[in-house]
Amino acid sequence: RHRRKGGKAQKGSAENPPSGAARTKKCNGRFAPEEEAAVCAYLVAYRDGAGSVAPVSSRAREDGAAEGATAGGDVGSDGISASVGSAATTLATGEKGAEGAAERIERQDEKETERRGGEAQINHEETEAVQTIKSEGRGEETKITKEPETADQKPESNETQGEKQAEEEEPGVKIGDHLFPPLLDSPSPLLLPTSLTKQHRRAIHDAAAQIGLYHAAFSVDEGGGVQSHLESWAKSGTRQIVLARSLTDLSGEKWQDRIDKPPELPVMKCRPWFYRLEQASDDGEYAEADRAVEEAVGGDAERKVENDVGRVTRLGLTKIEKMCHDPESYLTEDFNFSSMRDTDLSHYPFVDDSYPFTLVDTPEKMKQCVAEIIATNTGELAFDLEMHNKSKYYGLTCLLQLATSSKDYVVDVLAPGVFSSVSFLAPIFSDPKVVKIGHSIVGNDVPCLHRDFGIFVVNAFDTYEAARHLQFKEGLSLASLCEHYNLPTGEEYSALKAKYQNSDWRIRPLREEMVQYGRYDVHYLIPLRKLLIRDLCTKDTCKEEEGEVADVGAVSIEIDNLQTKVNGDASDNNDLTEETKTGHSAPLVGKESRIDAPGLVMTAKDLGTVPLLIEVIKISQQRCGRVWSHKTEPIHTNELLLRAMKKSSTNIDRHGRSSSWTVDNMLLYEKLVLWRENVASSIGTMPGLVSTTEMLVNLATLRPTSSDALRRISLFLPKVLITHPYEGEILDIIAKSVKSPSMKEKEEGGDAKKILYSQ
Repeated sequence: RHRRKGGKAQKGSAENPPSGAARTKKCNGRFAPEEEAAVCAYLVAYRDGAGSVAPVSSRAREDGAAEGATAGGDVGSDGISASVGSAATTLATGEKGAEGAAERIERQDEKETERRGGEAQINHEETEAVQTIKSEGRGEETKITKEPETADQKPESNETQGEKQAEEEEPGVKIGDHLFPPLLDSPSPLLLPTSLTKQHRRAIHDAAAQIGLYHAAFSVDEGGGVQSHLESWAKSGTRQIVLARSLTDLSGEKWQDRIDKPPELPVMKCRPWFYRLEQASDDGEYAEADRAVEEAVGGDAERKVENDVGRVTRLGLTKIEKMCHDPESYLTEDFNFSSMRDTDLSHYPFVDDSYPFTLVDTPEKMKQCVAEIIATNTGELAFDLEMHNKSKYYGLTCLLQLATSSKDYVVDVLAPGVFSSVSFLAPIFSDPKVVKIGHSIVGNDVPCLHRDFGIFVVNAFDTYEAARHLQFKEGLSLASLCEHYNLPTGEEYSALKAKYQNSDWRIRPLREEMVQYGRYDVHYLIPLRKLLIRDLCTKDTCKEEEGEVADVGAVSIEIDNLQTKVNGDASDNNDLTEETKTGHSAPLVGKESRIDAPGLVMTAKDLGTVPLLIEVIKISQQRCGRVWSHKTEPIHTNELLLRAMKKSSTNIDRHGRSSSWTVDNMLLYEKLVLWRENVASSIGTMPGLVSTTEMLVNLATLRPTSSDALRRISLFLPKVLITHPYEGEILDIIAKSVKSPSMKEKEEGGDAKKILYSQ
């Protein structure tokens, strides 16, 4: 990985390793190796009720980082659990621990003095500072040698000396750049500093689970007050970890109101169509909606066939394929470009309270929404989805946005009873007479509609594909398109997009800004389609000054071949951009450019002869054929499992025993995976929604045998895991695995050594 330039080794290569300070700098946002050990020592001391922890000097941190990097150890949250075994060496819980910490620092000072002997004149008259580490009920003094001053050091100013004195007087345990609270009184619960990064917090959560502490988090605002659960998940960098030795310490009203409860999907109530269909029956919650899906694809709604996903999917794909072969026949609109010459998004109604809008959060509103869309009969429907897709193996739609030419809809599919009613939209989405408009539907929109609601998209127009063919300079995102077409509130949309595009859409209740962002994603899609069609036709028929057809990606036609009606003299229209005149394939319309013929009128038949437009429609429809297909998650090569096995090879559990990954762990993990698949099948959902693989790995590693022990892994377990009878089943599987001999012991019939998977 290390390259040479001019025969010289680059800085940081094997021939020229970086200094300890450089190695420590690379750990920004994460704990350095010696800081991991100090954190584990701190957590162990808190768990055991120890009085104090020896602080780590800045030079000890630097040298420790150098030693850790030389040994080839990984830096990050995975390494912190491996430090639990060595953490006791930094733990100072009495006289011996305090003296040992002082001796280590003194030895480090001596080594440093020898190393610097030839570089600077050293003042051999060392000064000593006495630091008192007081424990509950005892007062012990530990001498820590101060770093000797060199001749070239400048005297410190009064201000610097004052800052250092205040820093020394500040109580707590300094680990890295973070000041942890003192353990003199061994408080429970214990609040950790707010300066910890996301990576730091993740590492501490992992270590707390290994050591046997209850751990959670809450968020504080800038003034030190507690934020709401919603604000805590919407903002980052303000979260604070709280630790406790007992579950009852976090059970009071004080902590129940403050601790963040992670957003969770209502798995039992929101069952995806692709997985629930075999469980559905005529008297079930989803039966009526499933019949609507059957009718939408041209099937027999009265058929009673179990596991009919494959048959219905084939029918839906047949309709999509037919559209791909003959896209021209689905063009039914005439376009009068003369009235669109100076049109842009500034002429379209804004997203505000004055524009008709409905938040659909009940089954009754969902049915009303479907009825209103059918009644408008406008032939256009804009759509977009917000989903929670943590893995390619599982996910769930959280929000569905719709827009007609006269109204916006934001459908909260996670609201009670709404998820099972969304499938009533299936006939509208499969109707070829209604154009479905989306942006970048090749992503998750089409697969999620199919997976969760049995919806197939027939006759689609992807504004992303249109913008890609027009080669917009501003970019291909929806916000960029809106900016290109002069959306007056483009800055507001961009700000909302930056804030909520990657937010956790499981959060409920929905914030007003989140709903506003959802409306922006669909509100302008219908007028954008018209503007893009205008520009696609213009670009395809535009000529250069020399009379040749402009290069538009080898797809162009002569304007004389179109069935057109032109009002006015086309020779008067020379309002093309300079880039277009020179044949540059840049956008021809938008902020500075105009269409070629001001009075051009094109019928639906004429539009069918524009290759560039037909190409966009064809590609858009082909994207709709990429429906959901079940993918089996590999259990033995899963990254989380391999990482856990690597970590556990050097782990020390909460009782001080080695916790290497053995055959017993692997057998337990496989049994838990099988249990998860069976539960998912009985519910009618994806295995990953029942429990994440990471949770199963933690269960197989730590083997909790009680409800309280389960909550040491995570204070807030997935609802499926704590629902009767599933929690009891998990604990029963774990309890049996603890008592049963390993596979290796069975084969050899005795007390054979357990196979370690650390390699």
